[in-house]
Amino acid sequence: MDFLLARYPLPVILFCMVVWCRSADVSGVLGWAAALAVSCLYFGTDPQVALRSSLSGLVASLPVTMIIILSMLQVTLMEQTGAIKRISALFKCFSTGNQAVRVLFLSCAVSIMLSTIGAVPIVLLPSVMLALGYRVFLAIALPVMGYAGTCIVSLLGVPAVFLSRFGGISLHETYLILSKYMFLTNFGVALCCLWVAGGRKLVRQGLIPAALTGLACWLGMLLADWSGLYTFTGFFMGLLLIGVYVAYLALTRNRLPDRSSLALGDLEAERRRSLPRAVP
Repeated sequence: MDFLLARYPLPVILFCMVVWCRSADVSGVLGWAAALAVSCLYFGTDPQVALRSSLSGLVASLPVTMIIILSMLQVTLMEQTGAIKRISALFKCFSTGNQAVRVLFLSCAVSIMLSTIGAVPIVLLPSVMLALGYRVFLAIALPVMGYAGTCIVSLLGVPAVFLSRFGGISLHETYLILSKYMFLTNFGVALCCLWVAGGRKLVRQGLIPAALTGLACWLGMLLADWSGLYTFTGFFMGLLLIGVYVAYLALTRNRLPDRSSLALGDLEAERRRSLPRAVP
């Protein structure tokens, strides 16, 4: 019973967002109220201790809050200046004939690269994917699913250092242990993205690219371990993902770049703003 009640706020938040259709901030406040009620009424926590703990958590989360706020400001500026349209025109030239590769490229490769430089894919990518013609649900769901796996990948140096110190083993040994799960983890994330985007048909089409996703992440981890640049793990993985996707498209005789899908608005966005000025 203690185990279930300790996790009671999570289903409260999910109910508010999925069933009640409330915004994230309202659902978060209600979840916090549920956690406060359970801790005080059932576990016997002193109300002052609960409030002080909540205040401490609020202060500790300010850096993440600032990242989200600044990312939203960045997206707004990019939309107003036309940078989103310019970046979308670039992505439209990539893998127009293979929807599976495009989904994985946006969900995995771009998410890893954004996470590595400190950006938040779930804030930046939805606007780009909407401009590419994806439905609102997919424009939000795919970056979230990709970010769930790629956030761990891009920040792999942090848990690796913790495990190394906690277990009393070297970083090299830690990376060798974690690398055993890297292929299956990212292969599974890729399959989930494909399933949400297009069901069984897209999963069948993207089996090989999904396997290449897991392979590239595994090789990126080994490369970071070999070079000793553990904090660049996500960067290595992102570059390898882009490389294997481009190689796969070339081997399957897809045109790169393919400008046949560009509309007049895309051509106008290219004319008005160069790519270096559009990339944040």
